[in-house]
Amino acid sequence: CTVIRSSAEQFCGVPEEAEPQRKRQKVGIPAVEAAARPAADLPRYDVVLVDPPRAGLDAVTRGVVSAARNLIYISCNPQALARDISESLSKTHEVCSFAFFDHFPYTGGHAEVVARLRLRA
Repeated sequence: CTVIRSSAEQFCGVPEEAEPQRKRQKVGIPAVEAAARPAADLPRYDVVLVDPPRAGLDAVTRGVVSAARNLIYISCNPQALARDISESLSKTHEVCSFAFFDHFPYTGGHAEVVARLRLRA
């Protein structure tokens, strides 16, 4: 099992500096070209975990994760999660489960939501 932590920019193939490129190559991730690559050209992962900012996933990242066999989406904004699923991810994935976490019960509604999605057959 290989675990790779990367930013959305790295994951989507946005150009990087030389040092991060060398680190990625050490674990077998191919070098990134000078421009973002189409999702079809990226490696296919069994599981992708995303934890975007409150705004949700950007369009490029939504396109890239649409090829993941399994997607774990952690969100601090349930509305952004619902939007990303209904507008984009539901076309390629089905929701398997949800979990709701109220880590700070006295903060007036802040909660984390985790959705597990599976690629449609």
